[in-house]
Amino acid sequence: MKDNTPVEYFKHNGQLIGMCVRGSHSWDKTEFLTDDDNYQQVGLLYYEEGHDVKPHAHYKVPRTVHFTQEVLFCVSGRIVYTFYDADHDWAEITSCELHPNDMLCLFGAGHGAKALEPTRLIEIKQGPFLGAKDKFYYPDKPEAVE
Repeated sequence: MKDNTPVEYFKHNGQLIGMCVRGSHSWDKTEFLTDDDNYQQVGLLYYEEGHDVKPHAHYKVPRTVHFTQEVLFCVSGRIVYTFYDADHDWAEITSCELHPNDMLCLFGAGHGAKALEPTRLIEIKQGPFLGAKDKFYYPDKPEAVE
């Protein structure tokens, strides 16, 4: 069953672990959905016809990122993502079913997914990808790799 909440936030132990923006959500103003200190900034942009976005670039600013965050955009199909507490025996926290045009942001919990039908996703995450230094799988949790 699809949740009709336009923007759904998932928290665990007071921390934001995920956010789902439903494809059916409509907005008529620019609004950011994440706090300024979040590693991944998510905003909903809205421009009236003819609005110009001034050409710009961003400064090179060193940032420290402690873990990879992912953004998943469902192009087609259906898939359920489940959030897990990787620090406490991989206990299931909650789950979110994605449908076409839904977007899920993963901010830091363990996660897994089960496709309910053939599904196409677009994934966006920070790089570069570091292979075995980047992720671990249930039930293994090695010591942090420096």
